[in-house]
Amino acid sequence: MADIEISRSHSLGTSGARTAVEKVASKLHEKLNVDTEWQGDTLHFEGNGANGNIEVKEQHVYLALNLNFVLKSMKGWIRNEAEKYLDKYLAQASA
Repeated sequence: MADIEISRSHSLGTSGARTAVEKVASKLHEKLNVDTEWQGDTLHFEGNGANGNIEVKEQHVYLALNLNFVLKSMKGWIRNEAEKYLDKYLAQASA
């Protein structure tokens, strides 16, 4: 089980949600210095102390994030940031 799991519903379709997730990935890279790679409709990311994926479905987005011991102390902040950016970019894409 991942340290952080977030699920969001959307009405963007897979393509629109992927566009939003790309923006979330940019923030993950900026904040956690992770590298990203798409495999199908799943964005995998890995970096110093954090790894996981964001799975894009037609009506849902699922984020799973694993943290190392040091980053676990910041789990609440990291969860809040991930939720903030998922919500922000999914909303922008639907506007």
